[in-house]
Amino acid sequence: MLTFLNKILTWLRMNGATICGLVQTVIKALKEIATGLINLLSIFAFTAAAEALVVKVRGFFEKLDGWIEIAKTWLLSSIPTV
Repeated sequence: MLTFLNKILTWLRMNGATICGLVQTVIKALKEIATGLINLLSIFAFTAAAEALVVKVRGFFEKLDGWIEIAKTWLLSSIPTV
């Protein structure tokens, strides 16, 4: 059991940067979708409120993307060179 867990942890470390990159792609897509939906809803709401909401939502997604970038950098630096 411990050997299996060790293999999984090694695989995650070695392929974690790729997984982080995929998650970043999804986050960026969600950021654009959320921005588009808010802009679409701004037709029915006040423009200033919609702009403030877009800034907050995009800021949240960019902060999340930044955390993942830090994790990806850490994973890449922990991979031994051959």
